[in-house]
Amino acid sequence: MLLLKLQPSRIELVIVSLLHIGTMALLFNAGLSIALLLLPGLLSLAGFIDYCLRRADYRHVDFVSAFFHNTRGNRYKNSGRVRHIVLAAQHSIVRKGSYDIAMNPPGVSYYSEFLIVLRFTSNTLLPVKERPVSLVIWYDSLSQESNRSLRQYLRFDCPQQV
Repeated sequence: MLLLKLQPSRIELVIVSLLHIGTMALLFNAGLSIALLLLPGLLSLAGFIDYCLRRADYRHVDFVSAFFHNTRGNRYKNSGRVRHIVLAAQHSIVRKGSYDIAMNPPGVSYYSEFLIVLRFTSNTLLPVKERPVSLVIWYDSLSQESNRSLRQYLRFDCPQQV
């Protein structure tokens, strides 16, 4: 059994910040009128603020997630970032926000030196189906020991999913 404690990634913060700043710079250099710049500029700014609030785990003002999860009747269960993962041979437990969600062992979507993308699917033994969870793990999201243990688990211990 492997317990992973995830931390917010500085690499992801830099990439998202540069993308939002680049979007704003391209909008203002496009030579459009102020009226045409207002809506895309405000949407980009709102997206960046929402990302920063989710990163800080400030779920009370999670605009986008709160809207979409409430319209589906899922009431904040999937809002918040993934904090802990427990990986075992037959199941996984993903702590998302303040909820523990039982999932199947992860499937690997992408694997490289700096980035791992895992996909957790719902455990079929449970009566309530959860949506699949895709988890992006940057190199600096885990300690070196946890990173090594995760790579060893994925390479040797993780059951291969078809």
